Amino acid sequence: AIYESPKTLFVAGFLGTPPVNLWRAQTKGGAAQLGDGIEVTAPRGFDLPAEVVLAVRPEHVVVRAEDEPAPKERVSFLADVTATEPLGAETVVHCDGPKSDDGRVTLRAKVPGFFDPSLCDRVRIIVDHDKIGWFDAKSEARIGGEG
Repeated sequence: AIYESPKTLFVAGFLGTPPVNLWRAQTKGGAAQLGDGIEVTAPRGFDLPAEVVLAVRPEHVVVRAEDEPAPKERVSFLADVTATEPLGAETVVHCDGPKSDDGRVTLRAKVPGFFDPSLCDRVRIIVDHDKIGWFDAKSEARIGGEG
């Protein structure tokens, strides 16, 4: 399906509201380096270029309390809440994550219900590895076919 596995960054970028999170990263040793020591290990068999863009849909970003333990089998990092958009049945939470060579990793998470930013301004972000799209930063083509 195009929404779950777009073939190019262009397609990933125009499908979905709010837009997909795009994180540019250098690669080293089979992993993307997001910044602040955060590594995202590429799936087996991926031939990684020097620079990639990771694409994560806002509904695949899980927001938890800052003190929640980081699950080992998922990508996890701390982020600062910068804004919220209550939409009724859900809220879009805007965050600044780790510092990278290009600035900070920014992201949007779509969470169910109402998110009260006064309860916490720092959160733990969690993303399943299989919900991350990998793209070549130069060609903007998907890496690894459909998966």
